[in-house]
Amino acid sequence: MVSNRATCVVSLRGVCLIIAADNHERPTPQAHRFRAERPTLEADPHCYGRPITNEAGGHGGGRATLPFVPAVVDIAGSVPVLAAGGIADGRGLAAALVLGAAGAVIGTRFEVTHEALIAPDALKAIIAAGTDDTTRGRALDVIRDSPWPERYPARTLRNRVTDVWQGREADIDDAARAAFREGIRRGDPDYVPVWAGEAVDIIAEQDSAATLVGRIAREAEQAIAAVGSHHD
Repeated sequence: MVSNRATCVVSLRGVCLIIAADNHERPTPQAHRFRAERPTLEADPHCYGRPITNEAGGHGGGRATLPFVPAVVDIAGSVPVLAAGGIADGRGLAAALVLGAAGAVIGTRFEVTHEALIAPDALKAIIAAGTDDTTRGRALDVIRDSPWPERYPARTLRNRVTDVWQGREADIDDAARAAFREGIRRGDPDYVPVWAGEAVDIIAEQDSAATLVGRIAREAEQAIAAVGSHHD
């Protein structure tokens, strides 16, 4: 099953594809860590094998996928690196492999599958959304008293909470928190967080997870073959 706390590892011809979404309630310790030699990378603990960039849904670091992945690959040495953030189809997986990653972590795209444990309204919102409908900040963490560190803001779909409080987190008071809790109790989309990354632009329909995995693998192979043919 794919849920907001699920992880599924799939091996495709030696390429690792992880269907995952982080626990957005609280940060979890990284299983494997290595210290980056460069100060710009040492500042971000998500470079321990799985660099999560600012394009990703949920909490992540402040770097962009395209420059960050090869930088981590160079530092990681023999440690496999999985790219995460803004990847939702085979073209994105192919790009990650070309950048030196061993595979990819894909979250938002697998929220829109039949197996995902996601509310119907949230699923429809992701399909309807474009990148401009996502936002990145700390309002939702502050209003729900989440222990996520300030240095790791979260990307979600915009809603009333983010529109009103993003950038004004210091002004969130007990009344705002009470209104949020009541909105969550009602299941009000103006309050319920929908964790989604910038790849929402290319998510147009709901599929089964198995169908999606097969399609991503085929698309990645085709994309890599097409690039190779241009240089023959």
